[in-house]
Amino acid sequence: MKKSVLFILAAFAILACACSKYGSNPLDGDQAVILTPSSKVITLDPSLEATEALSFTWTPGSNQKTGAGIGYTFEMCVKGDNFQHPYRYELGRTTYRYFSFISAIEDSKGKAISLYAILEGWQSNLDIPAAIRPVIGKPCAIQARIIAKVYSSDIEPVASEAVEVEIAPAIYIIGNATGNEWSLDKAGKFEYKGNGKYATRYQLLEGQLKFPYGTLYFEDKSGNFGNCYVAPVDNTPVVSETPLTLDKSVNNDKDNKFYINDEGVWDIELDINEMTALFTYDSEASGTPPSLYLIGPATGNAWNKPGLEVNGDANRIYTFTGKLYTGEFKFLFKTSALDPQSWQPAFTAKSQDDDRENMVLHDDNDYKFVVDSTGVWTLTIDTRNKTIRYAFDKTTFEPYEALWMIGSATPNGWDVSEGKPTKMEKTTTHIFTWTGRLKAGYMKFPVVTGHFKWCFGAKSAGNNQDLVYNPVTGTDYPINVSEDGNYTVTVNLNTMKCTLDRI
Repeated sequence: MKKSVLFILAAFAILACACSKYGSNPLDGDQAVILTPSSKVITLDPSLEATEALSFTWTPGSNQKTGAGIGYTFEMCVKGDNFQHPYRYELGRTTYRYFSFISAIEDSKGKAISLYAILEGWQSNLDIPAAIRPVIGKPCAIQARIIAKVYSSDIEPVASEAVEVEIAPAIYIIGNATGNEWSLDKAGKFEYKGNGKYATRYQLLEGQLKFPYGTLYFEDKSGNFGNCYVAPVDNTPVVSETPLTLDKSVNNDKDNKFYINDEGVWDIELDINEMTALFTYDSEASGTPPSLYLIGPATGNAWNKPGLEVNGDANRIYTFTGKLYTGEFKFLFKTSALDPQSWQPAFTAKSQDDDRENMVLHDDNDYKFVVDSTGVWTLTIDTRNKTIRYAFDKTTFEPYEALWMIGSATPNGWDVSEGKPTKMEKTTTHIFTWTGRLKAGYMKFPVVTGHFKWCFGAKSAGNNQDLVYNPVTGTDYPINVSEDGNYTVTVNLNTMKCTLDRI
């Protein structure tokens, strides 16, 4: 892990004591140079790269009626260092009285100057007393001043009064309790409140949390959250309104998470000076759970279309009743998948086809749920126990619009992924045909792509005529093609018969 990333969120505060060989006399009678920062408190987040982090402006100096030009020098140091080890930049003669820093990790980008790199240098500078040296992951203060020099040998340079800025590290929230698993690019961010205190409000699920500080990226953009505020013991349970101790991980030397048991809306406050965390459960806001959105071809829309809203009760039981189409679906926490950020959090199926009644929250496999018939379905979704129950109104059943072929006898084998199974042509209600070359082998007829289970197959081993629907019967016999050749395959779901005619 790069030191620069570790360092980053060592936040620092700005600007120095005006103690030096330079005086603070007015430049022209009572006219003094006045330096003004863009903010007295900033949150430094180097992952923002070229974003301006901090800037300064100042009033013009005076040449004390000499007619000579004026040059400016910008100085900045850790508070308490009295400009003994400053960052210094010679601006020279300029009428453009503006100086700024960017957030980036790198030292510079063109003429842009990295505030992060300056703070990192102070952190590692052993000549700066340890008592005032910046600390990883903590706010700190810095001081700055402008020195005006009249280009005349008999006039001493004059410094502005030093101004002070507090610089705090960005702190994030990450974990499967957020619904985004451990994805760095979707980590939430705390708001800095000053004096080492941070706050956020979050809709949390049951699961784990920890709090990375600093940038979330190395220079090469690889994710990193080795520097975190963590729990003192792994899976420390969170209790509402009970202060908990914060611990600190550097280079991922500790990986203890906090554990959320109660899903709902939480206010989280961190005090990194006192090293405490306070979680407060908002029972009123949590009493009305957020909506889920059913999305996918089963809704009648493509995956990239807005989903159907499903409302829940206080027990986080969601119920949907409505027309669904033969196909796949899953549940999002947001209305649309048009925005990539909306794909998570999501409830998906626990396995590909043997279990469509148990859910997982954001599983990398992204298995889908399936409805195998078009008509009116009632879905009961229990997000606490992560189960789904299905009820189909058989009086609303509509004939299948499509049927496919998979198996070693078919052109694309047993590959059930979208676009791979061979699609049959619907000739009339419940009757499908296909003509082409088959190989000696086996095949079945799925009603939806992507799954092995929802298929029509042979009623018994070696029976190539009588069909059954596997999810209903529990059998898994394929149709046998005895030899290579050109065939017309006909599936008649009215009579539940299959014919293979050699041509």
